[in-house]
Amino acid sequence: MSPDGVITTGENEGTYVPACKITWTPPGKLTFNGVVPSRWEGNRFIEPLPGAPTDYDRPLCWLPYSVDNSSGSQVWVPEKTTWDPRHAGEMIHLSYGKSNLLRVMKEEVDGVVQGGVYRLPIDIGAAVMRARFHPVNGQLYLIGFRGWQTNGRDAFQRVRYLGEGAPLPTEINVHRNGLLVRFSGALDRASAEDPSRYSISKWNYVWGPQYGSGRFSIDKPDLEAEAKALVETSKGAHTLIDSVAVRAARLLEDGRSVFLYIPKMTLAMQMEVKLDLADLKGRAVRESIYHTVHAMRAPYQIAGLRWEDIAVSETAPSGAPGLAMSFDSSTTDTVRVDQLALYVPSGMSPSVFLPAAPFGVSWQGTLVVPERDDYVFSVEGAGEFTLRIDEQEIISGGLPAAAKAMTLSKGAHRIFASYRSPQTKEGGGHIRLMWSSTQFRNEPVPAVAFRHLPSAEIGLWEKVRAGREVFADAHCVKCHQPQGGLPLSPEFKTAVPDLNDLSARLDANWIEQWVKQPRGHCPTIPGSPTADILAYLREQGTERTEGGQRKVPAEAASRAAGEALVEKLHLQTWLDPLSRERKHTDEGLLTFLRYPTQHDPDTRFPDVRLSDQEAVQIAAYLRSKQPGLQSMKPSPTGEIAVGKVAVAKSCLVCHDPRAASPSTVPSLETIARTDWTVRGCVSENRGGAPDLRLDATQIDLLVALRNADRDVGIHSWRRFAPAEYATNQVKALACATCHTSGGESKIPEITYAGEKLTQGWLEALIAGKHSQKTRPWLDARMPSFSSRSSLLALGLAARAGAAPEPDGNIARAQAASHEIAVHGAKLSGADGYACIACHDAGSQKALQVFEGQGPNLQSAAHRLRYDYYQRWMHFPQRVSPATIMPRYTKDRDHALLESYAEGNAEAQFSAIWAWMNGLGVSSTH
Repeated sequence: MSPDGVITTGENEGTYVPACKITWTPPGKLTFNGVVPSRWEGNRFIEPLPGAPTDYDRPLCWLPYSVDNSSGSQVWVPEKTTWDPRHAGEMIHLSYGKSNLLRVMKEEVDGVVQGGVYRLPIDIGAAVMRARFHPVNGQLYLIGFRGWQTNGRDAFQRVRYLGEGAPLPTEINVHRNGLLVRFSGALDRASAEDPSRYSISKWNYVWGPQYGSGRFSIDKPDLEAEAKALVETSKGAHTLIDSVAVRAARLLEDGRSVFLYIPKMTLAMQMEVKLDLADLKGRAVRESIYHTVHAMRAPYQIAGLRWEDIAVSETAPSGAPGLAMSFDSSTTDTVRVDQLALYVPSGMSPSVFLPAAPFGVSWQGTLVVPERDDYVFSVEGAGEFTLRIDEQEIISGGLPAAAKAMTLSKGAHRIFASYRSPQTKEGGGHIRLMWSSTQFRNEPVPAVAFRHLPSAEIGLWEKVRAGREVFADAHCVKCHQPQGGLPLSPEFKTAVPDLNDLSARLDANWIEQWVKQPRGHCPTIPGSPTADILAYLREQGTERTEGGQRKVPAEAASRAAGEALVEKLHLQTWLDPLSRERKHTDEGLLTFLRYPTQHDPDTRFPDVRLSDQEAVQIAAYLRSKQPGLQSMKPSPTGEIAVGKVAVAKSCLVCHDPRAASPSTVPSLETIARTDWTVRGCVSENRGGAPDLRLDATQIDLLVALRNADRDVGIHSWRRFAPAEYATNQVKALACATCHTSGGESKIPEITYAGEKLTQGWLEALIAGKHSQKTRPWLDARMPSFSSRSSLLALGLAARAGAAPEPDGNIARAQAASHEIAVHGAKLSGADGYACIACHDAGSQKALQVFEGQGPNLQSAAHRLRYDYYQRWMHFPQRVSPATIMPRYTKDRDHALLESYAEGNAEAQFSAIWAWMNGLGVSSTH
């Protein structure tokens, strides 16, 4: 309770509390801040109870999860204080979950109370719950103990005032045209009036029955997603925030107040205002204010100034995501890439259009800096490298290398880099651009930081690459094989479905229609004996020996169960083509769903290891979407023997991997020297060549491939570039259907898989060899694509510039030290960071899961790359903003606890790593 009788509380996130909040109830007013009485079935919300509230009283402010995940209480600084006079008479909010003291800045607009908070620059290790000012010495005393999820520990602490430092914010007022922020001391005018020194974002939450809420755009509302958030958890699954442009900044006459001109100011449940200023002594004034806007004052005016007349330079980055990467070779291949990173194993190609040899490459585009800071760029790898930012050369020479810190303002900066790989006979190279700042440790510069302007050169090579994809998808090399059995790139060696047991697997009507008029690039053979081929194919089937052919049930219960499974397992994308036609027999459909690779080892259909019952249910759902059985008209009787010969000469060239190509078909080398527009599969004058049903666009792409610089397009069939392979396969397998950017499905994003997971673990994951799920609480299952697992794991690492780590990771040798592992066990235990509260540790179950269970720590040291693990432990919210994992560091280098290694965060997390590594043998606990 405040000195004048206001009741305040710190409400924890939960049902009908989308984020932590500070409530405000003045004397004589009744407010509703709680949970709506509702009917639930298990964990599923049904409906509010009759007469339940349909709205709530607006809090003073909402608090993002990264700022406060579990609130303590509030305390008021005395009006006449000997503590810190800058906060006299104001409220301090305690975060139990984040072990923080938050200064509250209250504002009242037309009777509506709102406000914001920022973290006081005080490092406390307590899970603070209560605070009091001593009536005699005036100092602040804190107490807290660990009872559930927090990064703090049991403690009783005193916070003393040691004298005034750099200015702090004391007030924030919201106007219809911007924000007025007042500080406790004078500011440097140049920094205060530089719009690039401010970084502002905003978002809304959804007030409803689900535990917590995702973040929802205000400027581009997604009403469908907001409605869905009422019945399904959106926290961690929906993160769309708006960037707010500061068009101008003005320091007022008092020298300590700044008005930020924001012409499109809106109401917002949450705003984040980051400041990077300086005072008159040159001291840094860096704060992050989190506030709520329920109401706005009239537009702020300055005499003699018209805000709309201020000339504003365009700061929004232009272009498309990624960088333009160009190779310096006899072939000037150019391609768009996500990051400035590349790993090329010895003996492999940096591009499918370049040989396996030493190479040069450059990147250019725009580096988008999220906020003003001092950045240190460094480069991993081997070879020679040059980096220029805004035309200033900051790195030049051999790798690895690092530059001196440079101050970059928020916004777009020109970037150019060039690299020359080591001059070895077998080629190969490795490079990865990293950065760090005063706020975060060294990390790869993320994909979201790069943009480029699309060019004709990129468009040309995109067209050539698309032609190569058509060449591979049409299985041209099944006929046009290379001379002398030269190796082929993996894309050209994919199998097509075999014809074994064909009539038992596929619907007879479907087979007949396909033979008469094939689809896709399956060739139509001129003059082929259709009736004879059908007669032969009808014989290619066997009956089940136990119980005969199974039937797909038609009852509503099976269909409904199947539909729920399809949604839960995210299978709709792959089932859509099957739902449009009746391709399989009942037996064939059930077998295909359970064992997709049985007759097609390179299928793109995901193997999610369905049980018999699940396959039956999904088949029932599919049947309900497919057209009904068609009555078959009698077809001409053909001769089986003739059909067998015809199939052997045509169909089996593709459908039997042991078959040789027809002797009359020219080799790849031969067609590389011919004009495809004159005669053959691609030209209008096909002659005796099969009809691949190529449309005009596909023909254009194939011709572009053929005409690529120095026939390099044709030579690309025998080159393997791991990074390109991964990019192509991620697209072909529709990986982003589940592994979405922003984690909308709560499944990890695939963009960073190569830099996160060890190559061996990733390979086994793609192959479906892990017997236990990393996240068993997720309904979705990682599908297996076993034929691609090894090369795809290599490719994902290669495009992230992540070289293979020594067996067991660089820090695993520390596990041999029992002393280090013992310290790690203590740090992970109840007296340390309490990792074992939410995570299983081998066979030991988590002690007290509060909100969400984490992966079993037994696999962490084998699953994660060590450098990624350290980045995650130092600052989880930087890697994944919506994660509920607490942060256990005070800053980029120092841990919250000082009980081991004098608080050195890297050493402490290395000890936990050593302990986790030993969990594979036996648990220390």
